Amino acid sequence: CSVQGTPRRSGGYGDVLAGTLGTLLAWSRNKVVEGDLPMVAAGCAACELVRSSCRAAFARKARAMTAPDVLDEIGPVFEELCPCFSAHQ
Repeated sequence: CSVQGTPRRSGGYGDVLAGTLGTLLAWSRNKVVEGDLPMVAAGCAACELVRSSCRAAFARKARAMTAPDVLDEIGPVFEELCPCFSAHQ
């Protein structure tokens, strides 16, 4: 994954990544997303989503950022990356 993350590291980021990856793999298996989402693509997508969410959380909280702050950014960042899943449709 070439997406830039954040200079801040704290406990819980691996859990966020694991949960995100599990969700994307489940969507792939249940074909919630259009087409097939192979495991490698799910891994790359989870990496990009979590790194982008970390970057957004760092922009808001700076060095005080923790894993729950990253979780707060998952939804908005997902909407930026995949606007076709917007709840406003």
